[in-house]
Amino acid sequence: MLPRYFVPSARAPEGEEREDRPDELDDVIASLSVRGNHGVSDVIVGLDVARRIHVVPATARRELSAKAQAQLAFDELTRRRRIVIDADELFLLDVQLVEQPPDVPGIDDPLYLYGTLRGPFPAGLAAGARAFDGQLMTSRGALLDGLRAGVERAFVYTQGGGGARFVHAAVPAEPPEVIASGRGVVLAFPVPPRITLDDDVANEAIVLQLFYDLLRALRTELKDDEPLPVPSRAVFEKELAGEGWVVEGDRATRPEGRGLLRSLFTTAPSMTLPREATLEEYRALAGLTTARIPGWPSPEVAALAARTRHMIGLAPGVAPPGPSGHAIAPPPVADAPVRAPRPVIATPRAEWIQDFLEQRRPTKPAPTKPAPTKPAPTKPASAPTQARPAQPAVTSPAAPPPSWMGDFDDPPARSVQPATPADAPRSDATEKPGNDDWRKDFD
Repeated sequence: MLPRYFVPSARAPEGEEREDRPDELDDVIASLSVRGNHGVSDVIVGLDVARRIHVVPATARRELSAKAQAQLAFDELTRRRRIVIDADELFLLDVQLVEQPPDVPGIDDPLYLYGTLRGPFPAGLAAGARAFDGQLMTSRGALLDGLRAGVERAFVYTQGGGGARFVHAAVPAEPPEVIASGRGVVLAFPVPPRITLDDDVANEAIVLQLFYDLLRALRTELKDDEPLPVPSRAVFEKELAGEGWVVEGDRATRPEGRGLLRSLFTTAPSMTLPREATLEEYRALAGLTTARIPGWPSPEVAALAARTRHMIGLAPGVAPPGPSGHAIAPPPVADAPVRAPRPVIATPRAEWIQDFLEQRRPTKPAPTKPAPTKPAPTKPASAPTQARPAQPAVTSPAAPPPSWMGDFDDPPARSVQPATPADAPRSDATEKPGNDDWRKDFD
């Protein structure tokens, strides 16, 4: 039976019930033990060349490829820990898209995780498991808490271009009473897309962006004006440059307008660029931010924590580590940016995902034809922008100039087109020929 908070797609048929083979694993992303009424089952979670999740018993370790065996050995020697989950049923979800619905009352807003759900395990090791495409509903706080704990329990690789860790998140998928009975536990794996065979499997870049998007939205609900570091400084500077900002060191300015009067009476917007954060800094920020949610932790998160209190276990023969202590708040950061970078979609959206998005896409009423009136001068249309769900309103860095100053400017141009030269011919239906010679003194 599927978890209650997971809705399968009506467009994508369920996968066949099949038993995974060790030779299908191209990369290992987790190694864990599932403890329940069935006993203890040690399993290995991996991805095939198409980045689909597979689960095999740990006893088939020697049947893995040499690459997968090397990854498994490196992780065991680096972390010297095991992930242990107390549950009778465990489902795995490869997260392809995270949707934050806008205009939802409350602070801990719901989220939609789109991907393919497989399970339940460990029963699926022998009897086979099915795959279901669909959406899993959770909340900002639950996902942030799962990612925060997942940073500690991440699978470790040798350093590559995409990072050195694969982070997962344990999220609740049933009401608290069902989770307390050992069911409704889901491990969500944000899987990076594979473009070439040389792509790294580590998902640090995706998890950094998830942390940033979730923290930014949650801190907006909490009326928190503290600056937030960005996941990638290089990407942030590139997006600012595309919007017309000039980046010099840690400062960015955006010149506006042309002409003598505009340069005398206006000041170009300027801001201090934020610094780049690490997973550990986002993890500490997530713990401090979720603790401010009223009524935290939620009953579902509390029930999940009770079932996963032994999630970080020890490998046989390994001495327990010393106390890790409490999370330390990150050092002060620079001034907050005016505009945040656009969210990065982890993987290309599958066609069936559009069915879910269309259901919640707001519909606009058909425009009514206005009565004929006297034509008025038209303004150039603005460039279209792509809709982004759950994005807080962005405030302009400077107040708009007075309307009378527009008399000394050239007609506005599209941002994607070069500015109109000063000596280019002008067209204005409301002006009379020969009455604009005096303007040339101000150009």
